[in-house]
Amino acid sequence: VVVVIEEAYERLAATGIPRERLLVVANYTNLSDLDQPIRHAGEESSQFTIVYAGGFAATRDLRTVVDAAALISPETIPHLQIQLLGGQGAEYENMCAYVRSKGVEQRVNVFDWRPMAEVWQHIEQSHACLVPHVRSPHTDSTIPHKLFQYMARQKPVIVSDCAPLARIVTDNACGLVYPSGNAEELAKAIIQLYQSPEQRTIMGQHGRSAVLREYNWEQTAEGLLQLYRTILPMKA
Repeated sequence: VVVVIEEAYERLAATGIPRERLLVVANYTNLSDLDQPIRHAGEESSQFTIVYAGGFAATRDLRTVVDAAALISPETIPHLQIQLLGGQGAEYENMCAYVRSKGVEQRVNVFDWRPMAEVWQHIEQSHACLVPHVRSPHTDSTIPHKLFQYMARQKPVIVSDCAPLARIVTDNACGLVYPSGNAEELAKAIIQLYQSPEQRTIMGQHGRSAVLREYNWEQTAEGLLQLYRTILPMKA
């Protein structure tokens, strides 16, 4: 059984599956994501920009992100821009309506599906990136690819306390963790990063170093290749 993160390995092992029958092939990113030069945020804008890239399903908990934006006054962060990228269909329309209902249209921008090249541009121009997923048994044993893409591009991250997210971000000191669904604590995390440019820089560097060292596909793929070799030995 191949799983994408250590927490899933432990979850299945607890059901009685022998550990030798389990393999972690993590949902890490490619080292090619580190190839482009880092473009520091703020070079062309006075805005403080935070990016989320991904689906808009309820499990992504983007409404808590919008609620957090509504709690941050313009006096606290004068030029806050939260960019939500990737909505489609009804989920996109519903998120736009929710932003309007909270009166934060000037601080939260909602984008529909964007080509990956454009997503990279948004990430590059951001000061921090978000993974706000709802904590559940599912998200406690899975990991989103976007986390490692953010880290690869040297962005500090703000994540909810889903077990794998919290472990990786805490162990590598590459961002902040807040309780899932808690808009007040998310707002505090955003304000903390806004007020701490040096902390943002250090966290971003830690994240990028961690991807180079460990959280990349080239590292984790070797286990999968070895599994294939075991199942079907290569012929001379």
